[in-house]
Amino acid sequence: MSIQRALELARTNYGRSKGWTMLLNGEEVATLFDPIFEDMFWFSYNLWPTSKEADALLRTNEAWEKHDPIFRSIAMDETVVGAYPAGPDYYSGERVHMRGLYLYPKGRFEEKTIEVASLWIR
Repeated sequence: MSIQRALELARTNYGRSKGWTMLLNGEEVATLFDPIFEDMFWFSYNLWPTSKEADALLRTNEAWEKHDPIFRSIAMDETVVGAYPAGPDYYSGERVHMRGLYLYPKGRFEEKTIEVASLWIR
């Protein structure tokens, strides 16, 4: 827990605004950027595959269902496990809708620091 981490969470909307690197089986396959709030718990992102092969893989449901993607925050170099896309066709070549893709505060101190900092940041 640190004040610097809490301030960075506040500045980046819990890591969302700087984007994410998506990893499958430990390899980078895409970058998610340009988050847009869609509905309640859902944000959509532009998805930029790292290669033609990655693009083809990401268009399959298997990539999202069986490989347990890991998302690394570009802002803070921390990972999120357990975020998931809206289905059944997760990615069709443009935006992907994600739920749970954000960094969590580590403890009450960070939560309160973010609350106060959010009044001045944005």
